[in-house]
Amino acid sequence: MATRRPSPARAAPLYTNPPAGKYQIILTAFGERDADGDGIENGLDTCPFDVNVGNPRVKGEGDADEDGLDAACDPNDFENNPDQDGDGYLNRDDICPLVPSTQKDVDGDQIGDECDTVGHGPDVADGKVPLVIQAAEITIK
Repeated sequence: MATRRPSPARAAPLYTNPPAGKYQIILTAFGERDADGDGIENGLDTCPFDVNVGNPRVKGEGDADEDGLDAACDPNDFENNPDQDGDGYLNRDDICPLVPSTQKDVDGDQIGDECDTVGHGPDVADGKVPLVIQAAEITIK
């Protein structure tokens, strides 16, 4: 752990490396829920219960009409309809793109309550939270 060294009154604190030796570090990172297990988190997945054809991070991939709805759940992937359910929220920003919704998400799983019925219902979060733990030993000389 870095140690703090006194610094002039107006300067920012100065941090230095710890003394020479071996140290164990553990890094922990949590991801976001993914209900269908396709590697795309619910908040970005316009088809949270169907495995996506494309990657929503790449414009047009898996979305021939580029309306923001993946081909896996787009009723007509050759007709551009940026608001498939007509609720005023564009597909890409809609947490329930095929059903008109209020954008409420009681369980916080990033799937709109009106769509959140597969498996659990709107009061139980869908998808596991991925956890990565990485441990390493470092040597400071």
